[in-house]
Formats: sequence, structure tokens, C-alpha cells
Amino acid sequence: MKSTLLLALFLPLQVHAQSGADLLLEQSGNGNTATQISFKSHKQLELDDPFLVQLYGSWKSAGKLNFEVNSWMNLIVNKKYEKAAHLISVIKKKAPSNYLSVVEAASLYLYWKLNLNQTFFNAWLRHSAESNFLKSQLGVALDQTISKNASLWFINNGIHIGPDQKLQLKSLRTNDNRFNILAQSWSALRTGEEALYWLPKLAQDDPLRFRLAQTIVVDLARQRKLGAAAKLLKQVYEPKLHNSDDLEKISSYYMLLARLLYQAGAMDASEHYYRLIPEKSQQFLQARVEALWISLRKGDMPHLKGELASLDLKLFDDKFLPEVYLVSSIAHLKLCQFQNVKKAFDSYIRVNKNWAAQIRKNRLQESPALINEYDYYLNIVLRGMKSQKIEKEQLDRLAQASVEATVPAIGVQEHWLTSRQDLNTMMSMTAKRKQFELRKRWENRQKILDSSIRKMRFVKIEFISLMRRYAQKLEEKSGVDKVTTFAAASAKKNQLEFPFDGMAWGDEPFHLTAEVKSLCLAGKE
Repeated sequence: MKSTLLLALFLPLQVHAQSGADLLLEQSGNGNTATQISFKSHKQLELDDPFLVQLYGSWKSAGKLNFEVNSWMNLIVNKKYEKAAHLISVIKKKAPSNYLSVVEAASLYLYWKLNLNQTFFNAWLRHSAESNFLKSQLGVALDQTISKNASLWFINNGIHIGPDQKLQLKSLRTNDNRFNILAQSWSALRTGEEALYWLPKLAQDDPLRFRLAQTIVVDLARQRKLGAAAKLLKQVYEPKLHNSDDLEKISSYYMLLARLLYQAGAMDASEHYYRLIPEKSQQFLQARVEALWISLRKGDMPHLKGELASLDLKLFDDKFLPEVYLVSSIAHLKLCQFQNVKKAFDSYIRVNKNWAAQIRKNRLQESPALINEYDYYLNIVLRGMKSQKIEKEQLDRLAQASVEATVPAIGVQEHWLTSRQDLNTMMSMTAKRKQFELRKRWENRQKILDSSIRKMRFVKIEFISLMRRYAQKLEEKSGVDKVTTFAAASAKKNQLEFPFDGMAWGDEPFHLTAEVKSLCLAGKE
């Protein structure tokens, strides 16, 4: 009864209040001329990544901080990254000592958000190696923020890792932060055991997994562990290429598989994969030349002669493929076609003496010429140089703007000077890396040429021997036969060689010297 009475009293009051407000609005012209009343409300913060959430919590739980630090933190959580970045040096001096770790973490986040890629990596690695940052709450939160698609970030920006930084990374080897694992994997390219250690830690679809696998396959091939290499190809390469439409990537896989099968002695299977490389591929001619060795090893002379006829030696005048002349000379020698052997010798000398001069010149130059072939590692260096150039321009702009951003103006902030100096050092190292990569390609060509010269000497010796033995059978149509001598490479052991860095090379170890026997003796002239 009492509650009913209270409700009855409340309802009329509410109705009258509502009608009174309506009457007041009507009397004042529906509020058009009424004084506008605004209610101040706080802006809703958009803490949309794990690091900002953790940073905000650390800030609010830090207790009393001075005005400068609070203002700086307020800039960050309100996403005014550039303004906050200008004050890093000032805040490091103003912040309490027990809060400097938070300032350092926030500074890393600002570099990341401003796309100062190499600067971020340098600062991240330095801070991580010198402290327990990666194990802290802010370190874990930053890792969750930056590790997504970080493999592509490393690749697309060509992040450079110097020798000292590689040592710093080794000190972080046991840490399982995702970004650290990706940085370690990036650093492990072109290594053997290190690449094998980090490969299982990468996700199946990680872009770095494919390149690490290639590094490991080459290393296993060098150790003649072809079964292990094949297993890795099956587990990593094939799933990655299953739905790929990248012609060159697929062709590279077929080349790699064909070379490994060749080394394992599976000639038919090796030839099958060489044949799968399409004419549109940049690797087509290389594959055709390498496949010639298979026909030669199998003794399939009709097929070999047909292939050589389709691959006119003049086609290779402007291409560095010395092995084609070697195979041609051996094939014709087996058939006692001495004029064609000499023709192959002459073509070899005519073409490769020019290549020898180019190789000698570029190996001595400070900036060797670019060989117009795709190379993954050289491409990474070129990406890094492009990214660093853009970053330098941005750092110059930020340094100039920092003068105006501080009140009173106190000049370029110390952290921008340090960042520019560090970046300049990295740019110098990357430029030297480019020269190294370019020179290495010419040095690889030197190894290939030396190897072919050494092998050609065996052919020449057999050629002269056969000519002497069958002198009475030769029809001297163009005067006395003679062989032009050519400076030979230093003697090397008969062993598998891998002159190309970053890929397995199905190099013929020239065990064919025992097989180059005269077919003429068996009546097969």
C-alpha cells in the first residue's frame, strides 16, 4: 500500500515536470533563441594496440610524475607521435630514474610509428641487448604490436644487420619473443647450422621460412646429405609453391631439384625437372646447358647432337655459359669430329677471353658493374639502400622541425643527431655490402671460368692425343691442325663445386675424363 502511494505521487510529478519543460520550450520559440548549454566530456582514448594499452596502464600506475612527463605521455596516448618524438631527449632528462625504462620503451614505439625502420631496429636491438626489456611487460606488449608481418617488414625495408649487431643478437638467442625470432632468422640467412636452428621456430606461411630452407638445402648439398635436402624440399618448398604463379620462383625450384638429383646420380629424374623449366623463364638457357651433361653422362649421343644443333654456339656469344663449349667439344671428340672440336675450342676462346677481361676489370673496381640477372640478396641490399635514403630525408626533416617544437627552442634534439649518425653509419655499411655483392658475382664467374678452363685442358689433351693417333685418317682441308693454347686455371681437386652463392650448383666434377675414350676404335666414326 505504501509503495503504491509513493508510485502514485511520483508519476504526476514526472508528468508535470515533462509538460512544464515543453511549455517552457514553446514559450521560448522551441529553443531556437535559448542560451546554448554545452556539457564538457573527456575525449575517448583509442588504445587500439597492445603496447598503448600497457603503456597507459604503466603511466597511470606510476604514481606522481612531473608535469613534463605527464604532458609527454598524454601526447603519445592521443597519438600525436611526431610531437612526442621531438621531446624524447628532454623527457629522458626530466623523467625519474625509475621511470626511464618506460620512456625508453615509448621511444621505441614512436620510432616504429614514424616508420623510422633502421633507426627503430638499431634502438630496439641496443636496448634489448643491454637490459631485460624483452621480458618486461612493455617489452612483451611491444612484441605483440610489431611482430605481425615483421618478416615482410625486414624483407621490404632491407634491414641491415652489422657485425656488432649480429653479436648482440646472439646474446638474445634464448629469448622467445616473436620479433626477436624473426630478427634472428633474418640474420641467419646464408648460414648453415644457424638457419637450421631457427627454421622450426617460424610459422608455415612465414616468408622467411622459404629463404631459410634454401640456405639449409645448399648447406646440406655441400655436405652430400642429399636425402636430408630432399626431405626439406618436400616439407618447405613444395607447400609454398603449390599455389604460386611466380614463374621464376617455380623455375628456381625445378633447377635446384634437378641439380640435386644430378648429384645423386638420378639422371632421368634430373632431366625431367630441367625440361619443366619453360622458355619464358630467365633460367631456360642455363637449364638447357646443364641438361647437356646428362645426355653426355648417359652416352645418348644422338640426343646430345640434336640438342647442340638446336643450341647454336653463336647464340651464346653474349652470354656467360662457358660449359656449353665444354660439352660441345667433348661430344664431338667422342664422335671423332675433330673439326667441330676445334670449332668449339675457338668459340670458347673467342667468347671467354672477353669475359675474362670483364671479370678481371670488375673484380678490381671499387664499384663493379651490375650483372643483369636477378639475385635475391643483392635485391635485398638495393631495397635497404632505397629505404635508408627515404629514412634519412625524414630524419633530416624531423631534426629541423625539432628546433621549432621545443619551447624555448633549444636546437636539434640529441636523439635526432644520434639517429642520423647511426643511420649514416648503416648507409655506409650497406653501400659496402652492395659493392661486396656485386664483386662476389664477378668472383663467382671467375670460379666458373677457372673450372671450365681446367676441364677444357683435359679435353684438349685428349684431342691432341687422338689427332696424333689418327693423323693418317685426317683429311687436311685447311692446313695443319693446331690448338690455340689458353692460360689454364690453377689445378684443383676433382670435387663438387658451388660457385654460385645462395644456390646449389650441379657442377660436373669432370669424372668424364675416364669416359672420354675413342669411339673411332670401335668403328663408330
